[in-house]
Amino acid sequence: MKTLKVSIILLVFLLAAMMMVPMVSAIEQSTVIASPNQTNASTIDVSKIQLPQLIYDKNQTPIVMNDEMSLDPNIQSTQIARMVEGASNPAISKIPFGAIIHHSIDGITTVFDSTGKQLFTADDSKAGLVSTFKGRVPATHVQEVPDKSVIYDMGNVLYVFSNNMLILTVTDDSISGKNSALTASSSSTISPQWIEWGSTNAIPTAVGQFISQWNVPTKPTLTKSLVIGSVYYDSSLEIWNGLENDPSLLQPVLEWYMKDGYQIPSPSTPQWTMATWYVWGSGNSFIHSTRTSGIYSGDQMQGNIQLNTLGYDGIASITDLGNQGGGSSTLFLAKSSAPIRMPTTNLQAEIVLEGWDPTTPLGGLNSQYLCGPITFQSFVLKDSNGNNLISNYPMSGYYNTNYWNPSTYGLSISNLWPTSITLGT
Repeated sequence: MKTLKVSIILLVFLLAAMMMVPMVSAIEQSTVIASPNQTNASTIDVSKIQLPQLIYDKNQTPIVMNDEMSLDPNIQSTQIARMVEGASNPAISKIPFGAIIHHSIDGITTVFDSTGKQLFTADDSKAGLVSTFKGRVPATHVQEVPDKSVIYDMGNVLYVFSNNMLILTVTDDSISGKNSALTASSSSTISPQWIEWGSTNAIPTAVGQFISQWNVPTKPTLTKSLVIGSVYYDSSLEIWNGLENDPSLLQPVLEWYMKDGYQIPSPSTPQWTMATWYVWGSGNSFIHSTRTSGIYSGDQMQGNIQLNTLGYDGIASITDLGNQGGGSSTLFLAKSSAPIRMPTTNLQAEIVLEGWDPTTPLGGLNSQYLCGPITFQSFVLKDSNGNNLISNYPMSGYYNTNYWNPSTYGLSISNLWPTSITLGT
């Protein structure tokens, strides 16, 4: 998603206690249990969560993180400790359930286990860059969580539950964020990775649901991967529909060649994957569900976003409707006592094709690195009372002509709203 309109002022909690050095709370994160019915968010009382005081180890040498972090129930704190002690720059991407991640305002990310013991620390400015929908960001600010995880966004504190257990806490003290990629429907204000898209104007009434289906296009003829220092550059593509109100963004995404060292370790194996992403904090921290593969050109995808429903601020899912069935991917954004993370008003409904960042060393790539055309159809756009918004808020098509010349890349948009919109390549 790259970057959209700044409209939500996030509540910042000053976690002064977490900056102190000593004691461990009697309650570990992994023991905080919610109701077995995970779809009922009201059964999870985050006010009863007691985080341990974090035990910082100032003598520990920072590592260089090249890959996003992924929660793994099989990894133990002792394993990470051995890796940190036994190598000058250990390749760490898996972290244990119950982990606590702290992003400090000075650009340092520190990871602790559920008791508050420091596992490792990393300098954000030296981390590898991960391609996201808001541009390329440090790998330290991207975490992968299990499918169907429930997220509680409390401002600069985020809790993630899975199978009725608190598996991740992230605190973010940073106050700076990237500029909005889409402050208006104008190619002069968007991120370089946006290629072409369709968007409604801002919808003043409360939006309840946005659904779209689209075909998995033919894969690109060519792919490209570069490693310069600790930075990975890949000819990745992202296709998605979304309801957006920056800095928070919850949406389903079809990805091409989106790689991280844990889930897709071989840069020589590009493939279609899908995941649901949540952008939070000041717009520079990212959570996504476990990437799912087994998706093939010709399959039909469906992205479904629902707001203020079933006790949640938002639910987003992406489903492969193809015969071979790649499954689905879902994230739940629970209601909290903090300001609403996904407002229902002044949203834009969008369909987007994104590519590699043309301002990087991949800037010289041609249209052979693009996928085939994508046709979005079967649109559903309703307000919070179930009334149809389709006719009142049509989509218009846009090109990012600052970076993607339509003639050079063979781009075209066929807008037959509300029947279909084809983003041609």
